Amino acid sequence: MTSSTAISYRSKDTELRKAIRRFARRKVAVIGAALVLVFVAIALAAPLLITQDPNDQNLAEILKPPGKEHFLGTDELGRDIWSRVIYGARVSLIIGIASVLVAIVVGVPLGAIAGYYGGWIDEIMMRVLDVLLAFPGVLLTIVLVVILGPSLQNVIISVAVYSVPGFARLARGEALGLRNAEFIEASQALGAPGWWVIATHVIPNIISPVIVMGTLSVGNNILTAASMGFLGMGVPPDVPEWGAMLSNGRKYLLVAPHAATIPGLAILLLVLGLNLFGDGLRDILDPKMRE
Repeated sequence: MTSSTAISYRSKDTELRKAIRRFARRKVAVIGAALVLVFVAIALAAPLLITQDPNDQNLAEILKPPGKEHFLGTDELGRDIWSRVIYGARVSLIIGIASVLVAIVVGVPLGAIAGYYGGWIDEIMMRVLDVLLAFPGVLLTIVLVVILGPSLQNVIISVAVYSVPGFARLARGEALGLRNAEFIEASQALGAPGWWVIATHVIPNIISPVIVMGTLSVGNNILTAASMGFLGMGVPPDVPEWGAMLSNGRKYLLVAPHAATIPGLAILLLVLGLNLFGDGLRDILDPKMRE
């Protein structure tokens, strides 16, 4: 290893250590990260944590309060709420993370292309995205699910389509600020094609704000999916999903409040953790907010 390479590695290691220390100083962000890690661990270990099949029905034990046999009680069909909440964490995280990844893969290149080239390319792309932005988010996702059909995959696609304009606009704004930078002009002077400049210079330099927005968007997309489930337009009924559980449980608030409050608290804690974690990432990745 050459001395320059060693210096480069040490420099990167130092920057990482500084970023970790800045993040650790923000106690609220650490709490958010801990909440997210807990839910991720629960989702990964779901088969080991459940006490029974989340779809097993027992009409002799409907709406039982929390107890030894059913840790968080049962729902209106006698299904174990603990098991359904555990698997619901997996469903919500899959929807939130997968939809954001799809939106990033589609939206960031579109926005970078629009911002880099400008002109009629920028105008056409932005007007198409404006059409998507004109629809309320939940309404757009519901329309898409009605067209595509209720399934986990189609919910992910629908929520991703709703998220694409935000990432495209972010990438466009960053690309507009970069396209006149000296290193971009140097690449152009050397004859590098536009797609190469975008792939090797523009997109890598807008990763930080994309990561921050992506983290915050996961929580927003989980809320959107839960809203669809609450309205009965999300995943199929046999899939444990927090929004649908909340919708079914609200009918029994007076006799069995646990059926609605437990999935509601799960949504609250996960989205809160993601938002706090996203704020912490923004603080350490945004140079304007560094101390």
